[in-house]
Amino acid sequence: MGEDNKKIGNKLEDFSEKLFKNFGWELLAQQLEIKCNDKNHKNSKNNEKQTHGIDLLFKYSNPFNNRNEVIIVECKNHKWEDFIPSKLNLWVEELLNTIECASCSEVINGYIDDCTLKTGLLLFNSTDNEYDKERAIQNLSQITVPRKKISTMLLLADTLLIEKWYSLIDKLEEIKNNNIKDFGFVYPSIDSKWEKINCLIPELLFSDFIITQHSEDIKTGNVTINCEIKSIFCFDKIYKDAITYIESMIETMQLASHNKDYKICVYWYPETSEDITYINNLNKENDGKIIYKSMKNPRISIVDNGL
Repeated sequence: MGEDNKKIGNKLEDFSEKLFKNFGWELLAQQLEIKCNDKNHKNSKNNEKQTHGIDLLFKYSNPFNNRNEVIIVECKNHKWEDFIPSKLNLWVEELLNTIECASCSEVINGYIDDCTLKTGLLLFNSTDNEYDKERAIQNLSQITVPRKKISTMLLLADTLLIEKWYSLIDKLEEIKNNNIKDFGFVYPSIDSKWEKINCLIPELLFSDFIITQHSEDIKTGNVTINCEIKSIFCFDKIYKDAITYIESMIETMQLASHNKDYKICVYWYPETSEDITYINNLNKENDGKIIYKSMKNPRISIVDNGL
C-alpha cells in the first residue's frame, strides 16, 4: 500500500470492504501481491518494478452489459496535505500499472474466472479531518492519465465522496431494518424502462442520483397496506432547478406506480443548515406522495457551525 502506518491502512481497507459489501460487491481477495511483467513499470527510485500490491479485489454484476466484472480498489490513508497533483498522478499511474499486470496474472486469474477486469478505484481518506472542496477540485483537474495498452476505467473518490457513500449506507441500513421486502437498486435504460438488482455498480456510485425500490407493510388505523416505496438519493446541490429535474425524472422514468399504493422518498445530502431548512419546507408544498428528507452528514458541523 505504500503507507508507513500499516494499521491505519488496514483500518481503511476494513472500512471500504464493509462499505462495498453493502453495495452488493463480493470480496474476492485482499492484500495480494502479483508479479510485474512489464519492464516499463518503474518504482519510486525509477528502477524496474518487481511486484504490484492489491489492497482489495471485488466482483460485481453489471446489468448494463449482463456480465460479471472485477474491480481493484487501492486505499490511500494520508494527511490532507498529501492530496496534491504530484502524488495523485503517481498513485493513478501505479494503479493503472497494477491493472495492466493483473489482467494477465495467473494469481488474479485464479480469482476472477470468466469476469472482466478493466476498472480501478482509488480511495483517498484524510486522516487529520481536514478537507478543502475547492482545492480538491483544483488538484483533481491537474491529474494526467497516461496511455496504457488496455482500455481501463479509473475512478477516484476523495474524503468527501467517501463520507457521502457512508451516509448513503447509514440510510439504507435504516430502511432495511423496517422489515421491508424486495429491496434493490434501480437501473434506468434509454427506453424509459428500468431494472432492479441487488448491486450498485461503480459508475452509479459517482452519479448525482441513486434510486432504490422496496415494498413495506404500512398500517393505517386498522388497515395494513403493502406500499411500494422508491427512494431517490441526491448528491447534487440543493436548489430549485434540481427539484424540477427530480420531478421530471419521476415522470420520465415512470417511478410513480399506477397499480398500487406508492410513496417516493427523496433524500438529500445537506451541506449547510440552510439546506436542511429548504428540504423541510419542500414537504409543505406537495401532496404527500413525494417526501423530502435529509441524509446524515458527518461533516456538516465543520461546514456550517450554525447547526
